[in-house]
Amino acid sequence: MRWLLVEAAWRVLRSPRADAAPLRAWAERIALRRGQRIAVVALARRLAGVLYAMWRDGTGYQIRRRREEAAA
Repeated sequence: MRWLLVEAAWRVLRSPRADAAPLRAWAERIALRRGQRIAVVALARRLAGVLYAMWRDGTGYQIRRRREEAAA
């Protein structure tokens, strides 16, 4: 499972998709400070948390929800 999460994190970092942009930007900020490999592992951990929350709540990935909460 860890290997799959790391592979997914690499994919998010290389993805041009707009829905991956917030996660990619977060990981890129970490990469500037700590290096790319550390950032990928951190992103894999974040993806694990997102996947767990989706599984726990029975919801899909909702990127807009986090933006609205941050603005409130």
